[in-house]
Amino acid sequence: MNMRPHVLALALLAALSACADRGVDDAATPDTAAGSGTAAAPTDAAGTTPPADAAAPGAATADTGAQADAAAAAALTEEAFVAQALAGGAAEVHAARLALEKSKHAGIREFAQKLERDHTEANRKMAEASGKPAMPEPDAGHRKAMDALGGMSGAEFDRAWLAQMDQDHARTIALFENATRSPQVSARSKELAQATLPALRDHAQTVQRLQSELDRQ
Repeated sequence: MNMRPHVLALALLAALSACADRGVDDAATPDTAAGSGTAAAPTDAAGTTPPADAAAPGAATADTGAQADAAAAAALTEEAFVAQALAGGAAEVHAARLALEKSKHAGIREFAQKLERDHTEANRKMAEASGKPAMPEPDAGHRKAMDALGGMSGAEFDRAWLAQMDQDHARTIALFENATRSPQVSARSKELAQATLPALRDHAQTVQRLQSELDRQ
């Protein structure tokens, strides 16, 4: 009897069985199986795995800013707050009067009237509580800014004046917010600061709205 066909058949079956076994082993390997359910550890751009407690981007900057704000609030004294608040308010009154003198923009003129009214009232209340003059002379920086604005006219004046108001109100809002948190500022001054902040924030929003209007023209 010719045994060659049987030998060939047995060899073929053995080969098929070996392939099947190898496929099962590969599928069961957790590192390579598509459905293993094991997630690979995330890597950074260099291909290394970052530590589990790595800080999120920007976290250090936010923490530094918060620490700086807390330090500024803690360092603010009653005397410094009152002096800076009154000087800043007086500067805004002078700036408002300058805008009423030089600007032809209806929105700016309307805002300048509100600015003069609000800061005059805020300074009056703070002067009554502190015994200080309600309208001290503006500091050298504000005098220099007003002198520069005085040499401008038209759209150039309007844009520069609004930019100055934007800067001034950002600084004043920060000052008043720090006063509400400072352990060295009196309860009465804290109350005045808290009561004045809504008007200051409204002024800042109005400045930004007017700047947007001018940008569209």
